[in-house]
Amino acid sequence: YCRSLKYAILPETLTSMSAYTFGDCNAMEYVICRAVTPPTIGVNNFNGTYPIYVPDASVDAYKSAKNWSQYQDRIKPLSEYVEE
Repeated sequence: YCRSLKYAILPETLTSMSAYTFGDCNAMEYVICRAVTPPTIGVNNFNGTYPIYVPDASVDAYKSAKNWSQYQDRIKPLSEYVEE
């Protein structure tokens, strides 16, 4: 519930996240998840409309993974991320 958090970069080694991890992070601009295999996540992990960048080869896996599928319109290939 860090309301001033602007971004998160999650490591390749991430395997799971609890529900509501970024649920109240209203200032969030993007999340980068470097894990090739979609981590297990709970519900309502990512409130808002910000993009979630994942490895290019894993986009389809994330979009169809349990609890990730609700964010499928926000899941983007990491190659589209442009650092500001």
